[in-house]
Formats: sequence, C-alpha cells, structure tokens
Amino acid sequence: MYISPNFNLEIIEKINSEGVNSALYIVKDVQLGSIFMLKQIAKNNFRDDGKYFEESKKYII
Repeated sequence: MYISPNFNLEIIEKINSEGVNSALYIVKDVQLGSIFMLKQIAKNNFRDDGKYFEESKKYII
C-alpha cells in the first residue's frame, strides 16, 4: 500500500471567526477519512517568525 506524504484536504465548511491573521475550516483528510479543524495562517502578515509559530500552536477545544 502506498501512503502519500502530501495532504489532500477537502473543505467541508468555513467557520466564521474574528481572526485577523487566520481563517478556520472544517476539513476532511481524503486519504484517511478524518475530519478536523484547520487553521490557515497567512505567514506574510507576521514580521516576527516567532509570532507565526506561536499563533500556529494555538488550538480551540
């Protein structure tokens, strides 16, 4: 069996949020069938790479 190291995600729904630097989506991993939340962050809005990685580690429960 071949497992692709690339993500193949299907957007199910965009979630309305107040994020200035990000967008939230409910997505499905087509290969695994898993459904999860994806936070897309525009890296070009950050002048400090440390803040980009800090933002990317935040999560919602």
